[in-house]
Amino acid sequence: MNTNVSFEEVLVNYEPIIKKQMISLRIYKDFDEFFQLGRIALWEAYMKFDPAKGSFSTYAISTIRGKYMTLLTKKTKDDERQVLIGDERFDFLPSSWEFSPLEQETIEAYMTGLTKRERVWVYEAILLHKKTREIAEGYQVSNATVRQWKQGALRKMRENVVPEI
Repeated sequence: MNTNVSFEEVLVNYEPIIKKQMISLRIYKDFDEFFQLGRIALWEAYMKFDPAKGSFSTYAISTIRGKYMTLLTKKTKDDERQVLIGDERFDFLPSSWEFSPLEQETIEAYMTGLTKRERVWVYEAILLHKKTREIAEGYQVSNATVRQWKQGALRKMRENVVPEI
């Protein structure tokens, strides 16, 4: 960057541009965080700018906008993985287990009297969350056959349920 212009002067001149980028990206939450990120991006642009490659304003705007887009993407991903309940935040992280052992034990307790194919349906549909079509393709049978396995399994599992008194 031109050493004749200090960063403080650049910051004063580019603060409206930082705010303009926030408005154009519809950033209204976490204003202070994003505004500070814009200042940091402006500093990085100020330090890395090469006059031989173009104008500073274009470079600064693209640097600021790029930092905003990166942070917005990160926040969106974080919001998809987290749920806020009251004052607590629970993270939903991908698990290596497709089902919990306790869940499997509970379901197996109701599988008494099921045929091999009905057990296949319970395992595939309930524990692995597969659709009828996927099960049918995997076992090379029709969708109607898998639906029959389902009906038989559900009927027998309902009979195995003992009502609590």
